[in-house]
Amino acid sequence: MMNKILFISQDPGGTNVLIPIIKGIGNKYHFDVLAKDSAGSIYRRRGIPFTDIGELISSCDIEILEKILKTFSPDIVVTGTCATDFLERNIWMAARSLRIKSVAVLDSWCFYGLRFSNYTFENDDSYISSEQFPYLPDQIFVMDEYAKAQMIAEGIDPNLIEIIGQPFLEELREVYKNISQIEIESYKKQVVGNNKKKIIVFASDHLKDCFLPSGIEYWGYDEESIFYELYESMIETCDNPEGYVIVIRPHPKEAAGKWDTIARMTEGKGIQIVIDGTTKAELVIAAADLVVGMWTMLLLEAVLADKRILSVQIGAKRRAEFMLTDRKLIEPIWDKTNLKKQMREYFLGNDNIGKVRWSIKGDAVNKAILKLKELMDN
Repeated sequence: MMNKILFISQDPGGTNVLIPIIKGIGNKYHFDVLAKDSAGSIYRRRGIPFTDIGELISSCDIEILEKILKTFSPDIVVTGTCATDFLERNIWMAARSLRIKSVAVLDSWCFYGLRFSNYTFENDDSYISSEQFPYLPDQIFVMDEYAKAQMIAEGIDPNLIEIIGQPFLEELREVYKNISQIEIESYKKQVVGNNKKKIIVFASDHLKDCFLPSGIEYWGYDEESIFYELYESMIETCDNPEGYVIVIRPHPKEAAGKWDTIARMTEGKGIQIVIDGTTKAELVIAAADLVVGMWTMLLLEAVLADKRILSVQIGAKRRAEFMLTDRKLIEPIWDKTNLKKQMREYFLGNDNIGKVRWSIKGDAVNKAILKLKELMDN
């Protein structure tokens, strides 16, 4: 009888990292996919059949999730790792109670221990590394040695951690190689209206209403404050505003229309603003000359596409976990003076502004599938 795998995810990062594994499995195993929140739209866009878990249950209590697992009867459960609620964590516990093996696939280099703790973003100030972790799957797939070391430093048992790579980023790297200049010029004509303009992508992070009491009080900045800092620095340093356009890329979790008012407030100041949350992110990044954000995953994706990036964290009250800064591959911009200086250099044609050298190893999908087979066989 063919083994059965149940995939479960809810946030964009956790969903994207599972999709290459799901596609790689093909007909090797029977599988089902459960989606919560923004995961559904991503699975739909990528052509992955799924069931909205919200149509099956009204809460994510362990007892209710046990009933779900009994219905699907998998040999193994594979999930993302979300830091905003307890769906995945309770799934691991429900699976353990039913003697079903579980695997969590890490998608990014941050919040290593928080994902397995009693805490979420809302109360992560109370989280202390090296404490006990009440929510642990049977195996945790991570991206590289650095991620493994960080998890161990926070107190997670190294025997639970398996390095496989980052399936989504590896897949994405190949996607970028196949985007043609014709596609890029067509995108610029369609969305920007002029294929000669240089595009500066502002990659939003969902901070404003994701942290208590607010993103700006918690971090010292949020997506809106950083956008204004970027826009004002461009107005003050760009001598050729008609040659540039800012494309705001909303975070998938942000409410529709959130950026409309902000874009209207900047009308008439000289630099065109376009809001684009519908075009494939890969094409938006491929068309960019510069990608600016805080510590969104889109900055990592842009590096894989050989794009220049800036991490702007003006007003920071605390350090954000971000792999490129943690590994000293980039230095965030902490103050307005430095931002204006770098933007001025960028507009003057300094090709070194925002240049980052980093790559990711391959074969993550095959490693993941082989490890899943090993876990199911044993």
